[in-house]
Amino acid sequence: MRKHHQEMESLIFRNEQLTKRISVLQQELQVNSHSKKGKQKLRETNSNNHDYGILDEEFQKKILENAQLLSSISDKDLEIASYKDRIEWLEVKILHLESDLGNRDETSRSKNSQLEKDNEILEKKIKELTLSQTSQSTDDVDSLWKSEAEKWRMECEMLRSLPTCNEELTELREYYNCQLQDMLEAKTVALAETKSVLAENQALKSRLENLIVENRESKEKFEKTYEDLITTNENYKGQLDAMTEHLATQNEKITRQCDEIQHLQHKLSLKK
Repeated sequence: MRKHHQEMESLIFRNEQLTKRISVLQQELQVNSHSKKGKQKLRETNSNNHDYGILDEEFQKKILENAQLLSSISDKDLEIASYKDRIEWLEVKILHLESDLGNRDETSRSKNSQLEKDNEILEKKIKELTLSQTSQSTDDVDSLWKSEAEKWRMECEMLRSLPTCNEELTELREYYNCQLQDMLEAKTVALAETKSVLAENQALKSRLENLIVENRESKEKFEKTYEDLITTNENYKGQLDAMTEHLATQNEKITRQCDEIQHLQHKLSLKK
């Protein structure tokens, strides 16, 4: 971009110099034309007048062509300036998108890290509950508790069938009833806690999967937008290069025509 800027400044400076040079040549042409009219004598031949007319007409054509070229160069300068502004805007937008992607990546990494920690905690809880309830499955544990409950129930029934006057038997029966009730309550609490932990773990797993999908979609969308911006930026730079080259060609053409004008002026001065 700096190279293009320097080239543009150089071309603009040359255009200004060529414009001044053409103005000077036009003034000299007018002076020569007036001088020719003041010094014209009756003895000049028709052939000399014809030569002057041809040279003057050719000179005017060259001046007109130069004016058109200068106008074209001015239009190209405006177009190049517009392309430069567009490129700068695209570069700023690319920087903003890169910054936004970095922030999103950081946020996603933070969320993923937190979810992984939560998942580890839940897995530990599940393992602890599993170990506390033996390595059997939930159905096996339930069957075991039912068997134990049935066993204690039978013992209670047996105790109830004994004479109630015996205080020791009554106390023993109440003791076993309390033990049975406590065991049933512990079983119910353990099962409820296990289901709750499993449900919570499943919800966290679902959230983690959704965040991973969203993160992947965001990255894909950003990559596509970034590629489009890079392509557009390269296209504008290519057009700017072409404009700069065209402008240099036009300046060379103006330089050649100025040389031709100077040559014609010299020929006019020799005809006087």
